Amino acid sequence: MNKFLLLFSFLMFLTHAWGQGSKCGTEELLREFRLLHPNASIENSQSTHRALYDSIIIIPTVVHVMHGLEDSVVGRKSNLTKKQIESQIAALNRDFNRENWDSVATDPMFKPLGGKAKILFQLAEKDPQGNPTDGIDRVPYANSYGHGMGSDDIRMKNLSRWNPEKYFNLWVVGEILNGTLGYAFLPYMLATDSTQRKRLDGVVIGSYYFGSAKEKSANDTFYLDAIYNLGRTTVHEVGHYFNLDHTWGNGGGCSSTDSVEDTPISNNPIFGCQSGPFECGNYRMTENYMEYSDDRCMNIFTKGQVERMRYTVREYPFRFSLADTANLRATGLFPYEPKRLELDSFVGNFYVGRPVSRKLSGTVFNRLNQPWGGSTVYLELKTSPLGAAFYDSVTATADGRFSFQLPTPEAEGVYSFHAFIKTPNFLVDSIRLTTQTSAPKNQFWVGTVGENGFSLHSKMAYPMNVTATIGDATGRMLQQKKFLTLNDGIVELDFPFPTGVYWIRLETEVGVETVKWIQR
Repeated sequence: MNKFLLLFSFLMFLTHAWGQGSKCGTEELLREFRLLHPNASIENSQSTHRALYDSIIIIPTVVHVMHGLEDSVVGRKSNLTKKQIESQIAALNRDFNRENWDSVATDPMFKPLGGKAKILFQLAEKDPQGNPTDGIDRVPYANSYGHGMGSDDIRMKNLSRWNPEKYFNLWVVGEILNGTLGYAFLPYMLATDSTQRKRLDGVVIGSYYFGSAKEKSANDTFYLDAIYNLGRTTVHEVGHYFNLDHTWGNGGGCSSTDSVEDTPISNNPIFGCQSGPFECGNYRMTENYMEYSDDRCMNIFTKGQVERMRYTVREYPFRFSLADTANLRATGLFPYEPKRLELDSFVGNFYVGRPVSRKLSGTVFNRLNQPWGGSTVYLELKTSPLGAAFYDSVTATADGRFSFQLPTPEAEGVYSFHAFIKTPNFLVDSIRLTTQTSAPKNQFWVGTVGENGFSLHSKMAYPMNVTATIGDATGRMLQQKKFLTLNDGIVELDFPFPTGVYWIRLETEVGVETVKWIQR
């Protein structure tokens, strides 16, 4: 049978058999695959191999939003917002690297088994033609709300597909039939047929299960299921994409295995939020991402599963090609380039005419979250949206640090700071902040000292150099004192003069503040 007929037969099997439905459609794909390939098996990489390297693996990702024809406006149901899509990418990176907030909820007996995959999913920044992209491709799809895993699958993927040996393809449809949340092809199912692989490889998810409410802010509109709302349907299916089986091994019964040494043997799928039932001679790891538990109860990949995924990237050429340095350059994701910047906290008041003592500083990071030196950081400062702008640029030091000396404010108002880094083609990252600028509010008052003098109490808006001059009613200067106010801006001086009328002139570094007549 030639490759085309084999592919056609496989899809027809799915169309015919796909009636039961399940949370994960991969189970049905595997069942039908094994009927067609009874001698195929998911190889146990751990029996003879160990992960061969420990570097961070970056996966160029494209999300094909296959929205319903009625959802032409971005943000309407199946046409997900960019924020919801980014929340799913964040969930993948969080859960694959054991940075999930609920890792503390892992059963104590399983906590030591938790593994960090060191796999980062990044939306591609260059499309297959080398043009800038945000890694999101929006395509109207007539069957979006009635997508089937059989012949619909290849018809849908034909509408939008990027080379699967260069991009990880994630397709999001409105709804998959029969209650299925998502499905994927394991690499070993596609290893021997390049034609089939290029047509099918990737993950398909229903739109209500794509995204994480954990990253949702009050102003965001996310369309998410009430139970599967933390992005873990996609985490589960991407586990399949990297050759992980269900923990019960799909065969059912205690003799079935997922070919991972440190996941407890289990029987059949389990749903909800059950706490470790005892079966097959051990407690079940219901919090494993490759179970069917609710999203809020999933929180772990084991070290064995991590090892298997990393081995898959290393040993399957069509997975390794994704993370290859040349491909990362081609997709705009070469790791050793600036990705984001962080500003240090900037607290304090600005005053008109007062030089700014603090510098605006921060750090540049690459996409591996490592400090990255040598990048040019730009600063734009404005006193209002229409006001004149101040521009400056600096080069980050070897440890990624940068700082700007800010100009002296010339007028009251809101100062807007915009620090950013960019590549020749587009903005990489930017941060904006504002601070209120005002004129100094200085004041002073007089008190008596003994029988022959009085004191000057001066409270300045900030510490500064002050000159106080006292004179008599004829205008003659009697005494002058210079001083620097302390951190609280308060000074007290004694002037021992007899009863009479006097004037006091107070000068600061920003000019003459006031002249005041007093009588003693």
